[in-house]
Amino acid sequence: PGFEQFKMAEKLHGNWVKLHLEENNSDVLLGLGTKVLRQYLGALKTLSLSLSTQVAQYDIYSMVVGTVVVLEVLTLLLLSTPQVLHRRTELDVALSSPVFSLLFYLIFLVLSAIHVVVCTSAENSCYLCSLPWLAAVGVIVLVSMLLCAIMFALARTVLDGALLRK
Repeated sequence: PGFEQFKMAEKLHGNWVKLHLEENNSDVLLGLGTKVLRQYLGALKTLSLSLSTQVAQYDIYSMVVGTVVVLEVLTLLLLSTPQVLHRRTELDVALSSPVFSLLFYLIFLVLSAIHVVVCTSAENSCYLCSLPWLAAVGVIVLVSMLLCAIMFALARTVLDGALLRK
């Protein structure tokens, strides 16, 4: 609609220029000039509004996944800081324990289900939905592993704190 308004304003402007070159009737020229101005301003307003609504459509799903990955890494670093600053520095993340495996698979399944629901119900395509399935699975595995590592580090911190108090 905005582009059509602009085209109409251009035609009206062309008519105004022809009238201006042919005759010098100021009342007709002034009225037509005012109408041309209103047409241009209306078209500009409509085009500006449609442009601002297009720009305001963010890829929320990709932004949330990126934010979660960054927050998981920061949390893992924060939870690992006391062990790193200790005299006996050892980084122990039990990736092979049965509890970790079960937790990992549960988180992986939940995140996979969320990904499938978001990508099949989204009206507009987002970046993570347009990725190849192997890359999407890689992102889900990364998020699941980081979340499990955070839970393991948090449990170790709580257990170490409880042992220190005794």
